[in-house]
Parts: sequence; C-alpha cells; structure tokens
Amino acid sequence: FLEMLARLIQSLAPDGGLDVRTNCQAPAGAGTGGSSALAVATAAALTAAAGRPLNRRVLIEYAKSIETQAIHVPTGYQDYYAAVYGGASSIEFGLTGIRRTAIAEKAFLSQLERHLLLLYLGKPRFSGANNWDLFKRHMDRDRRTLALFSALQENALAMRQAFLAQDLQDIARLLNRDWESRRQALPTMSNPAIDGLIRSLRRAGAIGARVCGAGGGGCLALIIEPEARATLIALAEAAGVKSLPCVINTRGLTVRRSKA
Repeated sequence: FLEMLARLIQSLAPDGGLDVRTNCQAPAGAGTGGSSALAVATAAALTAAAGRPLNRRVLIEYAKSIETQAIHVPTGYQDYYAAVYGGASSIEFGLTGIRRTAIAEKAFLSQLERHLLLLYLGKPRFSGANNWDLFKRHMDRDRRTLALFSALQENALAMRQAFLAQDLQDIARLLNRDWESRRQALPTMSNPAIDGLIRSLRRAGAIGARVCGAGGGGCLALIIEPEARATLIALAEAAGVKSLPCVINTRGLTVRRSKA
C-alpha cells in the first residue's frame, strides 16, 4: 500500500503540504479489491484537493496505472470499476473502448445481500503472481489456458443474464461453475483445506461458493439460504475461519469536503 500511496501523491497531489489518512478495514490479501478501492479513493481525494474535475473514467486510469507501477505486474479493470460505480456491473471490452452497464436494481441487490456470506481464509501468497502466470500462459497460446479463458467468458456472459433475470439460483450455479473452471486450470487457487471447507459448507446449506481474487487464500464468497447463516458461520469458525461483514455498496465513489 505504501508504495502505491507514495506514487499517487507524487503524481496527483496539489502544490503545498497535505496530510493523507487512509482507512481500509479489509484484511490483507482478501481478494475483494481493497487495494484498488484505496487507489481510487486516494486518487479522487487528491484530484479534488488540487481543484481538478472528477472524471470517473480518468480516475480509473489513474488508479490502474499507478497500482500497476507499484505491484510490478499488469492489473485488470474490474476492481476499479466496482470501486468507482458500486452495484453490479457488466464490463465489455469492445473495438471502441470499455463499456460499463449497471445490471441490477437496488431492490435485487438488497435481496442478494441477504444471501451473501463472506469468509476470510487467511492471507494468501501474492495474488499478482497467479494472475500473471495465467496472462503469460495465454500469450504463449497454451491450449488449456485458452480453454479456461473461453469458459470464463461464457461464465461471465451467463452471469450477466442471471443478474438481469434476478435469478439467485442461477447466480449460485454459475458461481460454482466459475470456481471449478478456475481451480482446474490453476491448482494454486485452492488447496485441500479450502476444498474440504467448501464441501462442508455446501452440505450445511451453501448453494454457491467461490474463492475471491486470485485464490490461494483470501476471502471465500458464498451464496446461502439466509436461515443457514448461523450454522455456516459456526462451521467456519470451528475450522478457524472467520466471517466478515458484507454489504453491497450501490453508491460507488463519494468525495466529501469537510470544513477545516
């Protein structure tokens, strides 16, 4: 975080001195986009402090470019769009650029939130290594990796339709399918302890499960039946895994000015 913040300040801070205070409650390596959200928030605050206009697309490019410099491997776009816009988004990469579309209304997201459970499995190894390994194998035209990317694209398109249809059961099914696609192609995304925990949670009432981010630890996102929540949390805690508060932010980026 410190190198990224230093680069943001160096690039975007206004002339003169300033104090920068950050607060990120996501645990280290959670895989929920905490570093990208911090980059977006800091870039927005510095831009506003310098009196420059807040353009969402420009902020995304600022945050993405500077975080890429800090972690020394390429990053994607999805975490920055989530932080800037909130809610649920479809992000399409076309010939004329990137198109982002909101795919769920607040009422459905509130319903989905009641079915979400987020568990922290512990700090993983550096997630960028997993992502870069996949990226490199794709550039090398590895057949298994190419098949994985095709499967991920199909899963993403199907998930968009499930959100538009407000179909929780289909969302859970596709979450499971996406996880299986990823863990088969990149074994470091999981381990016997994670696989065993997911099996136990499914037997106890979880209907969808996927490790967030690049896997190997971090957070496990679950779609559950609300009445099974207490049982699932107790089961996870017995395995040394803690639950985290989880809400869906529908507002996205907000910049507030306080009076000195």
